[in-house]
Amino acid sequence: NAVLKGGTNTLHGSLYEFFRNDKLNANSFAGNAARNARGVMRWNQPGFVIDGPVRIPKIYNGKDKTFFMFNMEWIRNASPLPYTASYPTAAERTGDFSGLVNASGTPVLIYDPSSYTLTNGQYIRQPFPNNKIPSTSINKIGQALINDYPLPNLAGTLGGFNNYVVSPNSQQDKYHSISSRVDHQINTTNRLTMMGFSNVRHQLFPDYGWANPAASPGYLHFRNNHGGSIDWTNTLSPNTVLDVKYGFIFHPFQVGLYGDNYDISKLGFTPQFISQVSHVNYPGLNISGGYTGTIGNAGTGTPTTSQYTTTLDHSLSGTVNKTIGKHSLKMGGELYVMKANNNTPVSSINPFSFSAGFTQQNALTSSATAGNPFASLLLGWPSGGQYSATIASAFQQIYEGFFVQDDWRVTPKLTLNLGLRWEYESPMSERYNRQNAGFDINATNPLQSQVTGLTLKGGLLFTSSSQRLPFKRDLNNFGPRVGASYRLFKDTVLRGGFGTNYSVTFQTGGNTGFSANTGYVTSNDAGLTPANGLTTPFPGGILAPTGSTLGLATQLGQGFSFADPNRTIPKVYNYSLAVQQQLPGHTLLEVAFAGNDATQLSVSKAINFLPRSYYALPGGTPPVPSTTLVGQVPNPMAGKIPGSSLNNATVAYQSLQIPFPEFGGVTESTHPIGASLYNSLQVSVEKRFAGGLQGDRKSTRLN
Repeated sequence: NAVLKGGTNTLHGSLYEFFRNDKLNANSFAGNAARNARGVMRWNQPGFVIDGPVRIPKIYNGKDKTFFMFNMEWIRNASPLPYTASYPTAAERTGDFSGLVNASGTPVLIYDPSSYTLTNGQYIRQPFPNNKIPSTSINKIGQALINDYPLPNLAGTLGGFNNYVVSPNSQQDKYHSISSRVDHQINTTNRLTMMGFSNVRHQLFPDYGWANPAASPGYLHFRNNHGGSIDWTNTLSPNTVLDVKYGFIFHPFQVGLYGDNYDISKLGFTPQFISQVSHVNYPGLNISGGYTGTIGNAGTGTPTTSQYTTTLDHSLSGTVNKTIGKHSLKMGGELYVMKANNNTPVSSINPFSFSAGFTQQNALTSSATAGNPFASLLLGWPSGGQYSATIASAFQQIYEGFFVQDDWRVTPKLTLNLGLRWEYESPMSERYNRQNAGFDINATNPLQSQVTGLTLKGGLLFTSSSQRLPFKRDLNNFGPRVGASYRLFKDTVLRGGFGTNYSVTFQTGGNTGFSANTGYVTSNDAGLTPANGLTTPFPGGILAPTGSTLGLATQLGQGFSFADPNRTIPKVYNYSLAVQQQLPGHTLLEVAFAGNDATQLSVSKAINFLPRSYYALPGGTPPVPSTTLVGQVPNPMAGKIPGSSLNNATVAYQSLQIPFPEFGGVTESTHPIGASLYNSLQVSVEKRFAGGLQGDRKSTRLN
């Protein structure tokens, strides 16, 4: 936040530098107590500002008429991010786990997931000879992924933990800004003020010592702002002033992983797999057991996927101020147009997870002395993974507001503030109409034509070229305001006020159907033997989003959320009453009651649950025994919803008694039934001392 000061007839300028360095800093109390060295700090912030009249020799002299201000500032900052990790050893990345022990020093054996015997009811695998994985069993993709790890540079602790440290591992922060202002006095009654700004910030996070930065947790983060405004002020008469202002701001934002757009054929992924994905990225690794993964594994907040967004906001406002006797009138309106483009990105290979599960002795029971996630990685058997496909959305929202206000000095003791505001927040639209528009609880679901003996109602609705908005327009947002100030006695003033306000929501209708996740199938026999693997992680192909093409049949067999199309804008009633008393010794006492009552707040509720008629009051007998509710019965939808538990031959009886049995859990969001209440008693004492010193004490009691 900054206020730009206009220039004058005299040329002024200043040059400055703000400098910080750890050599000049004091250590913290805790750092001194622990005998730790001061953290590395490098901060350089030079800049300059110049202002004065606009003069172009032999062309224009702006004295008393046109003035400018121009400022530039830079920041160069380096902050340390020391990093400790637990990485595979040189021997382990060749398949040699003969030196592997756990945190207690007990040897850990690696077992072959392809060989097992049924012994005393337990599936027992056979260990690899000498605790070494044969080269013929090592997956080439797993080998390539583990080879990208830096080699440990410390002995670490037992179990292979904390064996890698990189420091200072600095994050580089580069920032610069430009601010400018031009004031032009057109004539005695008209004045123009124009402002422009641009600031660019690039944060370059380190590669944590990785030879292949694409595999590291590092990323480039930038957030820029470019914009400007023009303000026209016209003195229409001695008691009437018109002000019209237009402004815009463009905000590009990026979190770009170094592994984005990486050629994964270098890792051994097949051309067939690569051809299926629309956006290629280096696949991250999540490693269990206390070991360190790759992308996204450098502390809280480290991103696991890239993000590219741009927003462009326009604003236009106009106000008229007019004084008539004891009335000071103000009226006007404003318009905001907000556009937001989001790409997170269109699709991505989510991190693969690896655990000790496929290399432990007992296929179904873990042990501290069996199995290792890096061994599972070498063999190419993940314990989880996913491919996500999402849309690159393009939203737009329009906001309008109009107001009138009268500050009326009724008597020397009484002043009233009266106002009325109307505002409208349009529902969010999407450029290609890729939003949900609610859920039709009465429509017959298309699956009904294939199912007998069971009523199937309900389905998702979508926006379209003829109905682009996901919500109904909320056009009755009137906000009256009233305030009063009354001097009760010479040193006593009463103040009070009431106003109705509306909260900005920025809510979308949701995009169920416009994203799709292809899950990685870990095993087809409950973890006994692995399935698929890194070589062919998604043999059935990548699922593409269906969009609105399936209509009411979208998400059959699945759960989802949708936004209430009848949602209204949250309304807040604000109120206050205060008494101010001037005390001796330049002391001011204020006692106030203040609060707000919020209604029409958005809440979420489940709508696909067992009807109330199946429940009993406390102490009563359930109409239907619980054993019947959970008991398996023939499924009328069997074979009709592939990929869902509702496709099985039998289902629980209660699954067929819910309102929409063809779906899983269905949640309605943005339902405007929420409310909140806040009341407080506030007491403050303010004391003014000689020489301009001031102190105050405040206390608030909430209810």
